[in-house]
Amino acid sequence: MPVNEPTPNQPDCSMCPYLGVREDKETAISYPAELNCCYHSRPVSYVSFDHQRRYCLSDNYTLCSVYNQKNPAPLPRKYRGIGPETPKLSVGLPLLAFTIVMAAGLVASILLGLIRLPGLEHLAFFPTSTPIPTIFYPTRTPLPPTATRTPTRVIPTRTRMVYTPTEIAPRFLDTPIGDFPQVIIHRALPGESFEQLAAEYNTSIAAIKAINFNLPARLWEEYVLVIPLNTTQVSGLPKFSTFEVVVDSISVEEQAQLLQVDSRSIKQFNALPDGYFLTAGEWLLIPNK
Repeated sequence: MPVNEPTPNQPDCSMCPYLGVREDKETAISYPAELNCCYHSRPVSYVSFDHQRRYCLSDNYTLCSVYNQKNPAPLPRKYRGIGPETPKLSVGLPLLAFTIVMAAGLVASILLGLIRLPGLEHLAFFPTSTPIPTIFYPTRTPLPPTATRTPTRVIPTRTRMVYTPTEIAPRFLDTPIGDFPQVIIHRALPGESFEQLAAEYNTSIAAIKAINFNLPARLWEEYVLVIPLNTTQVSGLPKFSTFEVVVDSISVEEQAQLLQVDSRSIKQFNALPDGYFLTAGEWLLIPNK
């Protein structure tokens, strides 16, 4: 395979400066991810995978209508993504706390005699005339204060980083796979063509057709195909079929056995280690001879 392609960990400068994760606007994930947010919208909103891929994570971010608006405004609905779910507080917990407080107040009122119940008068605490003895405590001479050292707080300068995770990213649609060259598995959107995809991913129609098994003459909506990224040199790759994982927590070796495919080839072309457990919804490259 060619050796002059960019490595996966190399920072990608073609990224919108307003893209960042919820916890840190100076840090963004370098592939379409649900944690990426738009900080030029108010309120800050998660961005859909499709909009990240088309604009935020490419040179096209300068064409984005949100990027070009003068003042922050709500992110258009068609650009919004779905972020991680936020756990909600159970309704029963406040009700239980309120019940405990009310019960404690009722018991205290009975013991203090504010509420008198028949047969429970002996439980109330009434003031008596018993004198309270005076207790004398020895005085202590305070020690002179000792000098304390105030630590100097060092505030580091922040630089924008592009986060490239070291762990294996799940092989969902439009997630880069492999090293030299990288490819993605893509589901065709309405109106997309081979010419448009070749231009968008910096490759050629010939390269796309060279690595897809039984590719139709014309691309239709919802068709799933393999696209090389930023290269037209694909002579070292076989023709691929694609497969969507439907069983959760199945090992790559077990999945290869069910597909009757050599597990070594599956792991090689999908860049997966031995014993990797797949997640339902991931996609695999299936090499064809």
